[in-house]
Amino acid sequence: MDLDKIKAKLDPAEFDELSHHLAALAEKADKAVNESINGRKTLKSENERLKALNTQIMDRLGISEADELDGLPDLKGQAEAARSYEAKVKRLERELQERTESLNKISAQRRADQQAAMLAKAMQSHDWTSPKVVETYLQSSITWEDDTPFFKTDDGKLMALDEGVKLVAQTMPELLKSRGAGGSGYTGGKPGGSQADTPTLNASAIYQARAAVASTA
Repeated sequence: MDLDKIKAKLDPAEFDELSHHLAALAEKADKAVNESINGRKTLKSENERLKALNTQIMDRLGISEADELDGLPDLKGQAEAARSYEAKVKRLERELQERTESLNKISAQRRADQQAAMLAKAMQSHDWTSPKVVETYLQSSITWEDDTPFFKTDDGKLMALDEGVKLVAQTMPELLKSRGAGGSGYTGGKPGGSQADTPTLNASAIYQARAAVASTA
């Protein structure tokens, strides 16, 4: 729903609270994108450091493959070096795995927060009869490409989230409180263009979303 349209319907305290909440969601989404990118850069740098360390240790031992450790002469110094090398590699591998798992969990949460914030922003340009049902339906239709979420139509077309929300409003106006008043860019009816180029939506998915919301009520 457009904030200017509902401003007069809310008292100042409620409107300020809604405005601050939407601003916080947008800021959180921007921060999540930046932190996700920086996290992957850090992980890549750590992988490169471990590879360089592995090469350095193997060069000092005079071998080119880890399997060659078994063929080294059974001298005390080399045996100790081999044990030290193996222990260090295992420790580094364990640390890398733990860091990777931690980063994946953080990235997944940031992605979920970013998706929720972007979807909330896209949905506010329309006055929905049941926002939770529409949100559940849209969430099931979102796919990610790199660091960007897209709305995916039933025939596989990808579009920006705000365009996907607009398409839902145009294709299924019964989801709007006031048909023909779908917000900026809304014209009502089916999207323009040839039938072959027009994205398709599965209306039955809306009923599934309604059932999912009802089951949690």
